[in-house]
Amino acid sequence: SFRSSQFSLSFCVVFFFLMIRRPPRSTLFPYTTLFRSYIVVSTFDRLAKSAKSKADFISIMSHRLRAPLSAIKWQMDLLFEQNSNFNGETKSDLMEVKNQNEKMINIINGLLDLNNLEDGTLTLFPAKFSLKKIVEEILEMKQKEAAISGQTITASIEEGPCDIYADQAKTKNIVYCFLDNAIRYSPRKGKITVSLEKANNMAKCTVTDEGVGVSSKDEKTIFTKFIRPDNALRYRIEGTGANLYVARAIVEMSGGKVGFSGMEGKGSTFWFTLPLNK
Repeated sequence: SFRSSQFSLSFCVVFFFLMIRRPPRSTLFPYTTLFRSYIVVSTFDRLAKSAKSKADFISIMSHRLRAPLSAIKWQMDLLFEQNSNFNGETKSDLMEVKNQNEKMINIINGLLDLNNLEDGTLTLFPAKFSLKKIVEEILEMKQKEAAISGQTITASIEEGPCDIYADQAKTKNIVYCFLDNAIRYSPRKGKITVSLEKANNMAKCTVTDEGVGVSSKDEKTIFTKFIRPDNALRYRIEGTGANLYVARAIVEMSGGKVGFSGMEGKGSTFWFTLPLNK
């Protein structure tokens, strides 16, 4: 396995380093060196086992949590499909339940994807689907959340079909992540724009906000796992610090690109591209 290879390599590197660090002073030196290297590598081994235990725990708990959340999602979808005559307040409350459940599912999926990325076991299931439909679905889902803060979401979607070839579920998570970030990092009554266009056999989805932006200090680490920008901590904005890292990895594995632009206090723009279905 990957971790076993890391362990073997670590042993060889540590032993070699200790052997060349200084010339032998006695016939006991090779044995003491071997003993020292054994202690060091044994520590690495314990750390590796601990990391594996944590990874296994995340994987098991993610699957256990996702099952009931998925059941709630199916029931909510069925409820809306069979009963379209809810009064305004009831429909609003049910939509809030549905949206919060969807948010939890995305958090769990993000943790599971991160865990699989770390293990080198992340698998994509590419297929043809409409990115336009995904974007419109996420927009509808997040409109109310934005409206609560007086934020306005504007869509600029190119006419015609926009079918791409990628993993549909993970692409949906990426669109959700970008728009969710824009809402959380934007001020009250801020404006958010979501655009979708086609160029050079690629579909490009862009989310622009008027939020806190990205400082020059944080530009190089914005897609690094568990690294959150200073302004996120300053404004007490919730987040795991893993979504953008996972999003970039999935987009690049799918043959696309991801990027951003912006200035601190001036808002930011995050975008990704994925190949059109040929």
